[in-house]
Amino acid sequence: MATLEIWDSRGRDYFTLGGDRVIVGAAADVDLVLDDGTVSQVHACLDRTGAIWMLADQGSRNGTLLNGRRIATPHRLRHGDDIVVGRTKLVFLDKATERKHHTTPLDSVPAITTREREVLVELCRPMLSGSAFTPPAPVRTIATRLGVGRGAIEAHLLNLYDKFGIIKHPDDEMERRVRLANEAVQRGVIGPPDLHGR
Repeated sequence: MATLEIWDSRGRDYFTLGGDRVIVGAAADVDLVLDDGTVSQVHACLDRTGAIWMLADQGSRNGTLLNGRRIATPHRLRHGDDIVVGRTKLVFLDKATERKHHTTPLDSVPAITTREREVLVELCRPMLSGSAFTPPAPVRTIATRLGVGRGAIEAHLLNLYDKFGIIKHPDDEMERRVRLANEAVQRGVIGPPDLHGR
C-alpha cells in the first residue's frame, strides 16, 4: 500500500494513502491536514487509478514541487519521489511503482530575471482561453500590459530564446514564441497560478 513519509518542523510521520483520492492542505476537513502556515487550505491532491497515483497542485499560493520542479499539470508518482508543499516535505513510498527504466529528463530550468518572468507570464496568458491552438501573446500586447516599449520586450524575448535554447526560425517569429511558451510551461517555469495572478 502507498504511503507518504511526512517531514516537517516536528520531525517525521507517516500517512497511508487510502481510497482513490487524498486531498492535502491546511483545512481541517481535508484528508491529510498539514500544520504549516505556507500550505494552502486545499493545496494538492493525489488521485489513484488502479496502481498508479497522480499528483496535482490545486491552485495553491506557493505551488507544489515534485523532485524539485514546480508542477502545473498532474504528474505520475513513483517510489521515492519528493513532494514539497509549503515548507513540508512528503516522500511517496510505494515499491510497486519503482522505476524499471530511466527516462531522459527535460533540460534544466534556466535562471531568469523578474522582468523576464513577467514577460513569460504575459506571453503565456492567452492559454487561459482553454483552446489548445491559442497562439501566445504578440509583442505589442506584452509591451502594453507591462507598460514598456516593444524594443524592451523584444530584447527580453531574445534573452529568453537564448536561455531556453530556441534557435531563430527563418520564416516565422510566431513559431519561435510558441516554442518559448511551450518550453516555459513544460519545464514548470510558468503554471496556472502565475497565469491567474495568484
